[in-house]
Amino acid sequence: MVPNTTPVGDFLDAIVATHKKLIEASKLTMPIISINAYNCPDKQRRIEVVYHERLDAATLSTTPITFKGTPHFPLSSNMDYFITKLIFSNYQFQSSLDTGDLLYQRVVDFVQTKKKMGKVIRIEIPTFPSSKEILAPTHLFYVYVKGVYTPEDVSMERTLMIPHHQKAPVRIQWAGSTPFCNYCRKDGHILNRCPSRLSLICY
Repeated sequence: MVPNTTPVGDFLDAIVATHKKLIEASKLTMPIISINAYNCPDKQRRIEVVYHERLDAATLSTTPITFKGTPHFPLSSNMDYFITKLIFSNYQFQSSLDTGDLLYQRVVDFVQTKKKMGKVIRIEIPTFPSSKEILAPTHLFYVYVKGVYTPEDVSMERTLMIPHHQKAPVRIQWAGSTPFCNYCRKDGHILNRCPSRLSLICY
């Protein structure tokens, strides 16, 4: 909790400064998934921060954020929601539009509007140096969803055909999801244990 006159951007700078060593050691490009502010009674403001899951939760939840000389201790989590990370793979990036609003809108339409799983708060697109020494996206991206439903609750599909140029469906997985077979497109096993594939007889 901070005074409601506290600029969120300035407080974010204080968070980064406080956890500088932790963030630098992680080598993450997006150590902070999202930050939001909610005004409360008595001229107070609650600042909600969602960190990347690879950062040490014990350190984050016990280290006060020092802002203008005043330490602000993290509140115990009593929220009735959680953050789910969905992994979309086998996506065919073809233009800069795929890394911006166009991809974001497609994901929002699917996750928020169709599946009603929760609010998409961040899309993370890993990149790597290409042959021309510029950063290019890989075949996957991560979607962070804030809500009260799990992928299982909303019967999340394991494959999705994204409109426009996609020639093959993307694959979707998450922590705790069952194995998915790329041969028969069914849950519960991987390719080298696929009953359909093993039933084939070669002569």
